[in-house]
Amino acid sequence: MNKSFAIAALAGVTLAGPDGRAWGLGNKLDNDPEFANFASKFNKDIRDAAHYAKKLERFHLNQSKINDVNRMADESGNPKALRLEMNWTGDLEPEEYVKLLGLVDKDIPAGKKAVMELTEC
Repeated sequence: MNKSFAIAALAGVTLAGPDGRAWGLGNKLDNDPEFANFASKFNKDIRDAAHYAKKLERFHLNQSKINDVNRMADESGNPKALRLEMNWTGDLEPEEYVKLLGLVDKDIPAGKKAVMELTEC
């Protein structure tokens, strides 16, 4: 019981802003507990409304890809099929992810941009 209360209190403090109000922007973008949990869990630095909207959109695009892969794995019946899980990179744009991997512009052909796509194996 005490552990549950402590965890709930910690979550409340984590989601509270510096002035004590609820974390977020105070508008309809805030009504996404899945993204709020992700941002809190991975201590994401959300600077402003435009940055929030961009990160939120990328998070949901990546979550959709994860769900697609996991659905295909479930449908395959193969217990060893690839299954994915969200991690701290879930809100990164493809260009940010490529940079994170240590790739540089010369690694990407001229006129192309970094794209992460699912392919069947």
